[in-house]
Amino acid sequence: MKKGYYRIIFLIGIIIIFSGCVKKDQKNNVIIINNKEINIEIADSWPERVQGLSGRDNLCNDCGLMFIFDNKDEYSFWMKGMKFSIDIIWIDDNKIVYIVENASLPRGDNIPSYIPVVPANKVLEVNAGFVKKNNIKLGDIVKF
Repeated sequence: MKKGYYRIIFLIGIIIIFSGCVKKDQKNNVIIINNKEINIEIADSWPERVQGLSGRDNLCNDCGLMFIFDNKDEYSFWMKGMKFSIDIIWIDDNKIVYIVENASLPRGDNIPSYIPVVPANKVLEVNAGFVKKNNIKLGDIVKF
């Protein structure tokens, strides 16, 4: 009886672990800018947007975090809790409309924030230097 009980508990644990993985994979996608594939996580809920990349130690080389908004606006991004520099790319539908390269890290109480001069409905955060390395510029098309 005990052996069967432990087997059931083990199977339930495996199901829980894999159900968590499936949910996470559904939020991972690939976009293409200038023939460069970027594996993105999507932040489309308020808690995910607030957290962003804050507190993370790094981001893989060809990865990014995509913020998706319901409406177009001049969304501001700050560097609170950031441990590494990033490039920030604002996207209006599928066109790059504003870029900040090498966004500065916080220093003490000085937390940099960045505001675009045009509205957008998506924002992509990638590692600092990604924009330059991949020749990304205003007007480039993002393929989803």
